[in-house]
Amino acid sequence: MEIEETFNTSKCADEDKVIYVATMLKGEAIHWWGMVKEVRGRDAANRMIWDEFMKIFKEKFCPRTAVKQLEEEFLTLEKGNMTVREYTTKFTEKARFAKIYVSTEERRVERYIWGLKTVVREFIEI
Repeated sequence: MEIEETFNTSKCADEDKVIYVATMLKGEAIHWWGMVKEVRGRDAANRMIWDEFMKIFKEKFCPRTAVKQLEEEFLTLEKGNMTVREYTTKFTEKARFAKIYVSTEERRVERYIWGLKTVVREFIEI
């Protein structure tokens, strides 16, 4: 999300996005990118469109099992003993990985309220 905001702010041309992001990769990701360039060829890799890059990046670094686990954590999130601020922060963090469940503002609000204690939920009217 941060990278895409940077693209929007800087008006980064579509054909430059992959090259820009590649300069920011670290650790395992930079080694992975090196292998992608070897397999596809440096020029072809650098001409890759952003959506394709994101697809192969997510396949490598965001396996479906991990995403499913994060979705499950979101779906079972409850305020419990957390402060409202802590609950809101956790809700926002985990919602990024469960976009299908908060695809509209109404669904987001309903899911947030669902995680509140029953005694509080009873007094909230949607």
